[in-house]
Amino acid sequence: MVNFIQLLSFRFSQSLIIFFLGLGLSLFSQKIDLKFKELSIQDGLSSNIVNDICQDFEGFVWIATEDGLNCYDGLEFKVYHSSEGDSLRIASNMVSVLLVTQEKKLLVGSVKGLDLYNAVLDRFERIIEGVEVRDVIEYKSGG
Repeated sequence: MVNFIQLLSFRFSQSLIIFFLGLGLSLFSQKIDLKFKELSIQDGLSSNIVNDICQDFEGFVWIATEDGLNCYDGLEFKVYHSSEGDSLRIASNMVSVLLVTQEKKLLVGSVKGLDLYNAVLDRFERIIEGVEVRDVIEYKSGG
């Protein structure tokens, strides 16, 4: 009987500790009101098949799709497509990966290479050509 009372007392004290720990955490937590909006081709997205998404330092959302690169400013899309022989456009419409570097540059990987976006001129520079780029990783230099 004593063991049963001790067990109940132990479980009760465990429950109180967990309750107060949870209460303390909830008192210090911030309320975050997240809002999501579903975007599709009806909104101007070039394809509903999305391979990657990132946000640049200006706040633009870049979306890699099976039919081009999309830039969303919160209101509308600007779509970038490839054009055979034009090295100032993305290498391929089949965009697979995006990376915003620490230097605030956008890298765009596709089935035909890697491009660097020039925001000032609103065009692309081919970095790697003729190779499928599935992933891009930035290494921190210096130590």
